Amino acid sequence: MLSLDKKIFMKKMKITKPDVKEITLDIYYNSVLKVIKICKINNIDDFKYMRKVYLLVNKSTKSINSVYRLIQSIKFYLISINYDKKIIDDYIDLIKFIKNKLEKLRDSNLKSEKEETNWITMDEINEKKKELTKIIKDGFIGKTPSGVSKLQYKINTLQSILLLKLYTEYAPRRLEYSNVFVYDDLKDVDTDDLDTQNYLLINEKKIILNNYKTSNTYKKFEMNISSGIIYLVKQLTEITKTNFMLVNSRNQTQMTNNSLSQFLRKIFKDKAVSVNLFRHLYVSDKYPNKHSINEMKETAYNMGHSISTQSAYNRIQ
Repeated sequence: MLSLDKKIFMKKMKITKPDVKEITLDIYYNSVLKVIKICKINNIDDFKYMRKVYLLVNKSTKSINSVYRLIQSIKFYLISINYDKKIIDDYIDLIKFIKNKLEKLRDSNLKSEKEETNWITMDEINEKKKELTKIIKDGFIGKTPSGVSKLQYKINTLQSILLLKLYTEYAPRRLEYSNVFVYDDLKDVDTDDLDTQNYLLINEKKIILNNYKTSNTYKKFEMNISSGIIYLVKQLTEITKTNFMLVNSRNQTQMTNNSLSQFLRKIFKDKAVSVNLFRHLYVSDKYPNKHSINEMKETAYNMGHSISTQSAYNRIQ
């Protein structure tokens, strides 16, 4: 299959889209890799067969939103390498077609097929929290899942309840929690990182987000967090001996956007609950009926997106 050097990819994409954050470029890179794998792309000219690419991508995911993101990433990639303009124009037309379908679905506020399959309720989430809390309180004495060490089991359990709290008890962010560093106080953060890094301050009970998808619009974002969140984070950093809020349990390296996304999908055994679904669920649960524009503005700001996106996130229950 086609090989994609990440450094070269990021460099060329940065020239094409100079105002885009590193975190977004990383999403583009992983999206292009995914399409290469789905479509078994052996060389760059395989992208000429746009209809085939679209059909295979569409078949591999039931989410129109995911199809849109994947095809959009291919378009940006082809532009970055100065590929055939006619082929790029074909992808632009395809993206317009997909976007039209997406807007119709959003306007209807109906669940997509994928959302319908994986939708969960707040009651189910609360039951899962109770189950995980009991495991922690009992000292992890239960049977360790097959193929997982005791250390991994502890990390996975603590991280699961931490993420459930962050994505349901607070306005859920996207994937920026993957690269949050943990410090006791603000004085412990390097001066160069104060306005660029994402970090959690134990003593102030606060998360500061500087690096995220829409930070160019919403700038530095601060959120106050509970003692319960602090307790879980302290447990995790003591066990992993790192200052990462989230880690890959096998080797205790810091999570990436991709590994966080994969981790979230495994919290519930029978349902792959994505970060996008958590965001839809939160808005749908918070605003089942009438709501004021000021309430919507506050939630939209806390989630890092616009009011129009906020309205599209609500799903008919």
